[in-house]
Amino acid sequence: MEPELTSDSCTPSPASSPASTSSASDDNWKPVAVPWIPLQLPPGIKRGSYRGAGTLEMLDVVKTLNEAGITCCMVGVGALKYFGAWRHWEVCVPADKFETATRIFTTPPYSEQYERLPPQTINPRSLHHVFPLLRLKGNTTSFYLIPADDCHIDCVPANLEYSKMGLPYPKLEVLAQALLDTVDRVGITDLVDGMDLDSEWGETHLKLDGTLDVAWAEQKNARLKASEPPDMELFGIGTEEPCPVRPVWEEAVRNKKQRIGIELGPKELYATRFRGVDWGDPRLEDRYYV
Repeated sequence: MEPELTSDSCTPSPASSPASTSSASDDNWKPVAVPWIPLQLPPGIKRGSYRGAGTLEMLDVVKTLNEAGITCCMVGVGALKYFGAWRHWEVCVPADKFETATRIFTTPPYSEQYERLPPQTINPRSLHHVFPLLRLKGNTTSFYLIPADDCHIDCVPANLEYSKMGLPYPKLEVLAQALLDTVDRVGITDLVDGMDLDSEWGETHLKLDGTLDVAWAEQKNARLKASEPPDMELFGIGTEEPCPVRPVWEEAVRNKKQRIGIELGPKELYATRFRGVDWGDPRLEDRYYV
């Protein structure tokens, strides 16, 4: 279960959630929980590839965008899964190509393959309710299109790496810096626990002497305010004060062991709540769902 965030993004908030490992081929997968796929599907709807993960379908989405000259990468929950956490597909595209990317999937010929879904439950701190949620027709695979400025990532080829399945993701240090610069405590703790990162890694790869990107926070809060439904007040992301990011990082790495729940078994078997001792880098595993 994800932790609740306080209204102030500079206020510490703990996190906890279970994880799992995977396999390599659609024809030879090992059982693994895919919690966001319902057990009973509506008539005419089939599960996405790899027992509902939808990896092959998302490769088609990436190919479609790349053929249109649009660089993209998986962000949000999808990126955190890649780096060892459990989380739904979000496709980040450059902000200046966002409208083009949306038009590709909502007009012929691709509108014959994809359908736009109505907004899901509104998260008071998220703009997902205004971003396109698209689904492959007759399939469980769905994804959000997200402009890069919303997730604070410069979506260019130099900032990307690829999973063994061929999906593009932000490089580890790029994603970690974005989560810190936006003071996303849930995201950074999931990333730390998914990759078993430590203080030394942060000192080497991250800019820890900065603060919350105030301009980004002000813009995000303004967009949230402008998108408020008539019957609901959105909270926004919280503070617009330039709180330092170093304490956010230090707290995340310091409390790794404290986030290991008793439901996982003996704590000495785990490096983090997502990783066993000596499991290594999850990106090197054969995982069909990323």
